[in-house]
Amino acid sequence: MTAIPVPKPINQVIDALLDNDHPFPSILLHEFSDISPENLEAIKKIWINVSVEKKIRLLGDLKELMESDTLVMCDEFAIFVINDQNPQIRIQAISLLWECEDPKLAQILLRNMRNDPDENVRHTSISALGNFVLLGELGEYPQKDFKRIIQQLMEYFGTNPTKSIKQEILKSLGYVSIPKVIALIQDASRDPDITWQEAAIIAMGRSADERWEKRILEWLEHPLEHIQLEAIKAAGELEIQASRSILLKKIEDQTGNDEKDLQILWSLSRIGGEGVRQAIQKRRDSTNDPDKLEFLELALEHLDFKEQLPDLDF
Repeated sequence: MTAIPVPKPINQVIDALLDNDHPFPSILLHEFSDISPENLEAIKKIWINVSVEKKIRLLGDLKELMESDTLVMCDEFAIFVINDQNPQIRIQAISLLWECEDPKLAQILLRNMRNDPDENVRHTSISALGNFVLLGELGEYPQKDFKRIIQQLMEYFGTNPTKSIKQEILKSLGYVSIPKVIALIQDASRDPDITWQEAAIIAMGRSADERWEKRILEWLEHPLEHIQLEAIKAAGELEIQASRSILLKKIEDQTGNDEKDLQILWSLSRIGGEGVRQAIQKRRDSTNDPDKLEFLELALEHLDFKEQLPDLDF
């Protein structure tokens, strides 16, 4: 049983933040999870005096902690930090809020999208807004707020920001199957600029729309590896049955690219069907890498879950 961290006096946290001679103690990281309003106010008062290096290291450590301990949640602290003067710190704060569903965060991200002076912050904010778009499409977010997010993303796209920003907006809008978004994806897929095609593939994979299946199948044989990889991801997300034989052949060809091979196997676990379990088990039995083993066991668990679902394809 994991021991529950005992709360420390906030003065210890503040002293550690202001100590530039030593790293922030890992034992104090839990103090930022579900932080009380009083403790957050105490940190706000001294935050401007904390070195940039200390802030960056702290946020990186908090992200690692949140990835290893699902009970840790630093939303209130991260929402405060998202206004830091340093753009790298603002980006790190957004990364701590990836599972936050607070409408207050969506408003901050929309503000950043339009007004932040750093393009990387704007880019990251738009990417994070994609999570709210997905929630709205699933009916798990207030529909009034959901429609406002869609409207503002579309309006900002129309102001003709940089190409990278427009492409990120397209990806975030990919979860929504409305005529205007479908038209944007179609235009991007036909663009000779390969970066637009890549954005289109990602948006297609998020769409849950079978209209894109033929195009994804074509991209599976694209000569550029990174385009193939995105098409492989999209084939799994859309559960394209016709891609199974193509993906099984690719995994038999032993690409030597671990990222690509593992993505193929994950996509196959989402598609299911003949030969998939054997392919995943074969790769699992031939590796000693603990991280790959864990990944492949998860793929098998996902396949088990999929096979237990009723067949609703009428």
